[in-house]
Amino acid sequence: MEDIKEITELLNPWWKDNKINKELAKPYKRKSFAHIIDLTKYRNIIILSGLRRVGKTVLLYQVIEHLLKEIEPRHILYFNFDKRVKELTEILNKYEESTNINWKKEKVFVFLDEIVKLSEWADKIKLIYDAFPNIKFLISSSSSVRLEEEAIKNLAGRYFIVNIKPLSFIEYLELRGKSKFLDNINLWEKEIKKEFQNYLLKSF
Repeated sequence: MEDIKEITELLNPWWKDNKINKELAKPYKRKSFAHIIDLTKYRNIIILSGLRRVGKTVLLYQVIEHLLKEIEPRHILYFNFDKRVKELTEILNKYEESTNINWKKEKVFVFLDEIVKLSEWADKIKLIYDAFPNIKFLISSSSSVRLEEEAIKNLAGRYFIVNIKPLSFIEYLELRGKSKFLDNINLWEKEIKKEFQNYLLKSF
């Protein structure tokens, strides 16, 4: 069995160096980013839902990068459930061992990626959410249907859901540094058509 303490330390390098790898928190921010940041001001669980490869994990890391400017790094925990774990409390307890942060009393942000891979995840989060108002959860999964069904069934009144859609063509141009094309569509018509063809090839 994998060492959960070792895994959490590996997944949270900012506990030691106070920063996040730029390859994880990409510089380009989608429109959803500002919305998620606004939602962090409230207690409710933030749920990122969407297909694979739409950028949910990147958004989580970008939010972490933002929070690192405002709070002590050890108060931010990230875990990806591609690593098999049976209990959420196991992760939290190993987190406390590594950081000396008392997660039952101190303000902490907990990011849980691919949460549906945790058995009975909604019940486990609900239990901790109700008992410890100091914890702010941000969770995601590519299994959108399962994620939303469980949230509706077990987390009523406790969450905000943000549906992350595939990159729009406007976002694609921004990401490519070519948003100026949209300032004068007639002038850049040929370039826009070419970029749109590339966008379709990469999106579908």
